[in-house]
This record gives sequence, structure tokens and C-alpha cells, in this order.
Amino acid sequence: LPKHFILAYMNDEGIIEPTPSDVLFYINPYNNGTVFTRHEIDRFLGQLRIKPEPGFYLPGSNISIIRRVIQHLIQSYRNKGVEKHTAELENLLTEL
Repeated sequence: LPKHFILAYMNDEGIIEPTPSDVLFYINPYNNGTVFTRHEIDRFLGQLRIKPEPGFYLPGSNISIIRRVIQHLIQSYRNKGVEKHTAELENLLTEL
């Protein structure tokens, strides 16, 4: 989801090309592990006035997840003024 890191719980871990129907439910790790459905994502996007796109409902690749976590850490360190860690993480991000 745009600007939101959400986990997708899948039917089977061996899926190579997942479809939205392979997702059983979604988890928000930053909101006490709140569990929700695709319908609730639709409502959430409506509140944000964001037009739903098919890719919003699909799980990301391992690399895309690692990138998003690193980007989140960079923003957190930047907000706290810890430039040493910010620079290290930015360098790591360019290597992915």
C-alpha cells in the first residue's frame, strides 16, 4: 500500500506468482498486528482518496520488503538527527 507497510498472509508459501486470491488476510505490524481483509483495505484507501490498484493487494518480493524496512529506518534516524546511521543505511540501500 502506498506509504503503509502491510503484511500479507498467504495460502501457501510455495507460490511463485501470487494473485490477490492467494492472500487470506493482511496484518498491520505497526498497529499492534491488526488483522484485516481486502474489503477493509478498500475502505481505508477510500478514506485516503486513493484509487485502488491491483498491485496494492499483492505481496512484495523479499527485496522490496527489505528496501521498505530500510527506507523506514532511514526516515526514523533522520527524524532523530542520527546522520551516521542514516548514511550507512542509504549506502546499504544503493547496494540492493
